Amino acid sequence: MRTRKVVAAPIVTIATVLVLVQQALAVCSISTTGVNFGNYDSTAASPNDSTGSVTYRCNRKDPITISLNDGIWGNIAQRKMRSVSGDELSYSLYKDAARTEVWGGAGGQLYSDPDPLGRGAGDAVTVPIYARIFPRQDVGAGTYSDSITVTINW
Repeated sequence: MRTRKVVAAPIVTIATVLVLVQQALAVCSISTTGVNFGNYDSTAASPNDSTGSVTYRCNRKDPITISLNDGIWGNIAQRKMRSVSGDELSYSLYKDAARTEVWGGAGGQLYSDPDPLGRGAGDAVTVPIYARIFPRQDVGAGTYSDSITVTINW
């Protein structure tokens, strides 16, 4: 059995891209912390988990949703990171720590503020992004990356 370590850092760059303004008085901003999986062992039977985050701040208590796009090379059902040599490493992003609710761009895949009235106007709210590289993917050594666009709507 051969053992191969794949270096995968930084893996997913979460880009703060868009702030939508519905009325002149409503303003929201977002910032992100990217996901860094560290080293990936292609022979390991367990997935490689990591986290990132999105932090948002709105000057009103309006309900918000946050979506994540497909990334550069995959789709929401199966995102992919790519190395310079073209190898692909499948991963996914989730809304929950159990990694069962995929975080995407539509319907139930959106993050929705669970209690917009319970937070103070202008309070920073940090939402974790749970990430997973699936186990036993036969890929070459190298640095793998993808870029995700984060969109906040209110």
